[in-house]
Amino acid sequence: MRSQTCITTVALAAMLGLPASALAVDLVWNTGGVGNWSFPTNWKPIQEPTSSDDAYIDNGGTAQITLDNEYCANLYLGTALFRNGSVHMTSGVLRTMYDEHIGNQMGIGTFTQDGGQHIVNGDIKLAASGGTGKYVISGGSLQVGGSIVRAGSNSSLTIKGGTLDVQSGSISVEHLYLDAVGAFGLETGDQLSTANQRIGDNGAGSLTHTGGTNTASNALFLGYGATCQGTYQLSGAGQLSANYEHVGYAGTGIFTQTGGTNTVSNELYLGFAPGSSGTYSLSNGILSADRIIVAEGGTGELNWTGGTLNTNTIDVKINGTMTVEQNWMYDGALNIAGGSVSLGTNKLGITKSTPGAAANLSAGELSAGHEYVGYGNLIAPGEGTFTQTGGTNTVAGGLILGYSAQDKGTYQMSEGTLSAGMIYVGYSGSGTLDINGAASEIIVSNLLSFGDNSTFTAVPGSTIHMTGCDFEILNTDPADVAGLGNLTLIFEGGAGDTDLFEVAGAIDGGFALNFALGSLTLGGDDVGIVQLIDSIDNGHRGGSFEVPFFHGLLIGDGSILDVNGLNLYVEGDVANQLDDWIGGGNTGRLYDSTLSPGLYLDAVFDQANNWTTLTVVPEPAALALLAAGGLGLPRRRRRLIKGGNA
Repeated sequence: MRSQTCITTVALAAMLGLPASALAVDLVWNTGGVGNWSFPTNWKPIQEPTSSDDAYIDNGGTAQITLDNEYCANLYLGTALFRNGSVHMTSGVLRTMYDEHIGNQMGIGTFTQDGGQHIVNGDIKLAASGGTGKYVISGGSLQVGGSIVRAGSNSSLTIKGGTLDVQSGSISVEHLYLDAVGAFGLETGDQLSTANQRIGDNGAGSLTHTGGTNTASNALFLGYGATCQGTYQLSGAGQLSANYEHVGYAGTGIFTQTGGTNTVSNELYLGFAPGSSGTYSLSNGILSADRIIVAEGGTGELNWTGGTLNTNTIDVKINGTMTVEQNWMYDGALNIAGGSVSLGTNKLGITKSTPGAAANLSAGELSAGHEYVGYGNLIAPGEGTFTQTGGTNTVAGGLILGYSAQDKGTYQMSEGTLSAGMIYVGYSGSGTLDINGAASEIIVSNLLSFGDNSTFTAVPGSTIHMTGCDFEILNTDPADVAGLGNLTLIFEGGAGDTDLFEVAGAIDGGFALNFALGSLTLGGDDVGIVQLIDSIDNGHRGGSFEVPFFHGLLIGDGSILDVNGLNLYVEGDVANQLDDWIGGGNTGRLYDSTLSPGLYLDAVFDQANNWTTLTVVPEPAALALLAAGGLGLPRRRRRLIKGGNA
């Protein structure tokens, strides 16, 4: 019957000398319920639509398409005021010669495709003039010669299966719901524009993006539903942009970027809601986001092995991890609040040409090969601040505050653990170390250095553990490092390690503004062996040498302090204690490796200055010889001087 109608129409047009389109008919769906598209009696006038006829369904009815060779010129679903209409396609072929209008004039239109082949030569226009337009495909194929057009805000495209091919135009809908794997992708020349995209809205969905552009003016969601999974694969020259991105909204989200560009105007969330999981892997291409939040409420993982990462702020929260497999000079704010950030053996730099670069560690873990706070050069100096209020920061190599001459680096610590091979407070630039909490645990295994432009402050009770670590000070102004007076250095490098301790104080200069140390302790978890040295002129030699001042001194069992020809000053009357450590000879816990045979140390309390110092005296056996005239040593006790054992 369908073919006879077409022949009659064409024949009549020929007899009248008119083109067939001149006799096109507007066909209106005449069945309030569900009916088959191919039955002429379901249309008014009574005939099945041809390729020249416009078809209207807006009476609340649904036309089913199950057969091949169905046609219409234009299709209108729910385009009358406050009316609705639907098509349900399960098999067969429907070809629309021009456009489809789904939802118009406050009406509601829905096209549901579970199978078959749907070919639209022109555009699919959704939700014009305040209408609501929905297209749902779960099977079959949809081929659009033009574009899928978002004509209004109540438009949506749901892909649950099948295939979608927009051949030469673009896709623009308010909402995209993708619950299918392999059904839809973006290639060179493709354009997708939405307000919201949900990939894995009510099931498992994936989008492969190798070219063209994808724009979500509001948000992209991967794994929207609690039990759903959404996957996005960005590569090649693909360009994605969104206001917000949620990788793992309530379900599981996986974003893999091996190329292309992803631009997020505001926040990129990895693991947004409790119970969600979000993973972002960047190996090539460019990722730019104002803020990246790893594990907002769920679990999150950011893996950066290559490509470019641009972001003003990164928050790694309690169930978040970030892995970086390259050197990273960061000019934004890195906030670690319970998760972990690992750079392996790579370098982390917290630096910017103007103030603003900062790392904040309140809980969790940070680890790197080296860390630079303030890293630049003479042309573009860098500034940075690291604030630690908890957690653990592990630096296998050096923590460097103020690398180049014009750089400025500050490390502020109130609690947590800092473990580093070396700490340079002012390497060539200006460095500040501020211990503002006595609960801070600092462990240094190789070198603790206060440079020419160093500043050090510490609250009373501050401690640094030296596990095989030398102590170096280059600063010439004791006011810059006044925090030394509140600091205890605990040397515990073990019996096989001798640590060097650079002295800087002026002889008889007292404890105020004279590089005095709060306490020197030898022996903790292991024994400590320390040798005093004066290899750097800190401006207080006065023609001779510099000396150390200690408010407190403790030499544990098995530990050794070698004064190495230098004197020392200890606050208060501790002469008996020092003599006990000397042990009546030059082989005790406190000794001088430069003394000639027959000489040893003796402790003397200077009551006027309230300090105890050392002198050199002959051993008891030598004193007997002296009484018999056997040694030509002076009877007076003499102050220890550098090289004074000659």
